[in-house]
Amino acid sequence: MSGGNNEKKFDFFDLQIKYLDGQNSANVDFQHIHNECELYINVSGDVSFMVENTIYAVSAGDAIITKPYENHHCILNTNANHRHFWLLFKCSEDDSFFDLFFNRKSGECNLLKFDPQSIGRIQRLCRSLLQAENGCTQTAFDFLSLIDCLKAGTVIRRGNVCSDTEIMAAAEYINKNPEKNISVSDIAKKACMSISTFERHFKAEIGISPREYLTNKRLSLACMKLDSGLSVQEVCDSCGFSDCSHFIVLFRKKFGVTPYKYKMGK
Repeated sequence: MSGGNNEKKFDFFDLQIKYLDGQNSANVDFQHIHNECELYINVSGDVSFMVENTIYAVSAGDAIITKPYENHHCILNTNANHRHFWLLFKCSEDDSFFDLFFNRKSGECNLLKFDPQSIGRIQRLCRSLLQAENGCTQTAFDFLSLIDCLKAGTVIRRGNVCSDTEIMAAAEYINKNPEKNISVSDIAKKACMSISTFERHFKAEIGISPREYLTNKRLSLACMKLDSGLSVQEVCDSCGFSDCSHFIVLFRKKFGVTPYKYKMGK
């Protein structure tokens, strides 16, 4: 497959697949979440992936999997061409066929490594999907075969976890308490640091500021609650946001739509 970008969408599993080939001027994308499963397959390029507070070094042929509402972003370590397949799809957590995505803790077992034969088959199936027609039985079979191929990979349980124990503890505290009325000042006190020192160390270890990390966690929780049927006000009140207008502004900035439009689009 030569340079350029290719994209296809299918009705089954609301599947989207893209092939991206080209030099990227940015060295990092933004930490984000969504309510679909994601499969990223690195074809070439020096790449790292951060999932929750774990960083994985991703080699050519490796895959990264994430489940709904798992915070993640890709880091390009050089400006060299970065080629990869990217798939987004919806499936039931109760479907055991997709246990590889769901049957694990967030931020663990995201990286899969394969032997050369499996790498070749996985990439052939991705190329086949990009050339397929919507509604074709073979297309659905290729997608399910691709997911099945992932199960032959070696699962890397943990990447490079934050090395600063105080910062690690702070991130875990945020992970477990996003809905509580806590501030960066409160978390800095728990870490026995001044606010400025805490913010500097946190960003150095995690890659984003503690305020942004806390907001992302709250927005991730908000998406889950909106999907569960709660009203926008109920979600705001139960996710640590003190003001509904501010919540709507943050949500729209992050996802491009208001919480209400997100809820109605489900």
